[in-house]
Amino acid sequence: MRFPTQHLKDKITNLKELIKINTTPRKIALAVAIAIFWNFLPVLGLGSILTFIVAKLLKGSEIIAVAFHLGTGFLIPVFYALNYITGRILLGGKELEILSPIIVMLHNVGQFLAQWFSSSAVNVLVSVTYDFLVGSIFNAVIAFLLAYLVTKFLCRYRERHYNFSS
Repeated sequence: MRFPTQHLKDKITNLKELIKINTTPRKIALAVAIAIFWNFLPVLGLGSILTFIVAKLLKGSEIIAVAFHLGTGFLIPVFYALNYITGRILLGGKELEILSPIIVMLHNVGQFLAQWFSSSAVNVLVSVTYDFLVGSIFNAVIAFLLAYLVTKFLCRYRERHYNFSS
């Protein structure tokens, strides 16, 4: 008869073996960078698939890439807000000025619907979209580079200072 604690110990041992992924710092860093890159872009739910494909094409660790993409998915709203702000800054816009027409329109639903098809409301929507896309591309590239460099440094530091052979 097996005790429940033995079953739990077996599961923990299996988990430890899974965590000991035998790969290079370059593959790990590339996987993390690819995952972060796709989290900054609005890819309509295809981020995990695109992360896997790009990791495979660039010879990164597909498992780490997809796991990191899914694990950091809760940060996407923060990334998207940062995309908009970055886009506004890069395009020389004033941050809160663009939101004031939307806030005014939301006070009166009827007025909002009447103004939706007017040129000013469409211009606001186009401006917000353009700012967001410019910011997302810029942030994705910068985040990719930073994530790659930081992760590669941490992996190499870990190799030099810790022995995980046991």
